[in-house]
Amino acid sequence: MCRPIQHLKGNPRIPYYSQETREYTAECLVKILKLKPDKRRICQERPIACQENAAFVIDASRIWKFDDYRFDDLGSFRNHGYRAHLVTFQEEKVLQLRKMKNNALDQVNLEVNQCIVKKTYWVHSKTKSFKRKTTEIIQKDGDRGDLVMLEYAFDGSPCPVVVLPHGNAKGPDAKPFIPTAPSTKEIIKSKASHSATGPSRIFDQAFEMQGGLENMKAVVIFREIESR
Repeated sequence: MCRPIQHLKGNPRIPYYSQETREYTAECLVKILKLKPDKRRICQERPIACQENAAFVIDASRIWKFDDYRFDDLGSFRNHGYRAHLVTFQEEKVLQLRKMKNNALDQVNLEVNQCIVKKTYWVHSKTKSFKRKTTEIIQKDGDRGDLVMLEYAFDGSPCPVVVLPHGNAKGPDAKPFIPTAPSTKEIIKSKASHSATGPSRIFDQAFEMQGGLENMKAVVIFREIESR
């Protein structure tokens, strides 16, 4: 009997794919994200502030910008490398699977019945026991598949995730630094270049447009954009 689908914080647009920790093989991942996706377990919004062992499949085409799915209000993660597999398939069946060297991703000319499963490993900058994995499907001409997998896992028992202040923030009142999603930066940068509105109001407008809230001061984002 199938278990009922659970949702992060009760949000029906963010179903869990799993609430267990497991290592998904490349063959399993290409089926989950491309060949045989379970439509009941696909997130229409990005999971925010998930501090538990969990996996999510996200439709990145439904969020503002593809890379937004990695911005989860949990602070910074350090990239600890990736693994990639070249997959040849026919309809829903995997015909061949081959592990790739990390420097070979840009050297492969994919056919329409091929894709690359790329899994990236991350470790939280402060709470070292908290790990994250992101899996993307790379298709012909370098296009990324709409579905991605986002996994969280603790080494040992779950514990509160500590978010550090920005490196330039000093003093006891320094607030946690939450990296800003690419779409939010893009909106702020665009509005700042065509408007006399102050950065704080631009920041508020960006979040109103996206229907969300991130715990970061607008002026910090504005300076970050301004310095580029």
